[in-house]
Amino acid sequence: MLTHKMRPHFLFNTLNSIKATMIESPEAASKVITELGSLYRKILQGGESVCWGGDEEMALVKDCLQLQKLRFEHRLTYSLKFDDSKGEYSCPCFSIQTLVENSIKHSIAKSLRGGSILIQGYKDNEEYCIMISDEVEDENSASIEYTGHGLENLEARLNLSNARRPNLNFETHKYGTKVRFWLSP
Repeated sequence: MLTHKMRPHFLFNTLNSIKATMIESPEAASKVITELGSLYRKILQGGESVCWGGDEEMALVKDCLQLQKLRFEHRLTYSLKFDDSKGEYSCPCFSIQTLVENSIKHSIAKSLRGGSILIQGYKDNEEYCIMISDEVEDENSASIEYTGHGLENLEARLNLSNARRPNLNFETHKYGTKVRFWLSP
């Protein structure tokens, strides 16, 4: 049930992005609609999965970031850094994507000059740490929200997963936010 709530959540946020983009750049909005169709085709082919491998989650995140890049253009830069062990871990569907979307909505979109997002994964003893870090160029533009349906839903799904440390770990500073969570093999 929790995973089913994520698909419409992502869709509604993307439709809002398209709406904003249509005013500024109809051509970019058209590209976003095409990319969204392709992305949803992949999502629907995934079936009723509650969790999937780290490789599948990262493919979704890359597609989502490409959609957002069409909207924000030079105002959004991103980097993905994962070690080779990410495929060994099961990840609740849309978990990384939810945090990336939150960074864009509450940091990048609020900054006049934009910013960057780093999505990183690395082995941390027996667990796999996922870290999403955003940084904006405008002081105090970063105002990550620690509440909301997406984060509440993610926290609940992490609690139901095999994670030994299911809670999200937030760190904020005047230029951004860093969020971590850990997955068990």
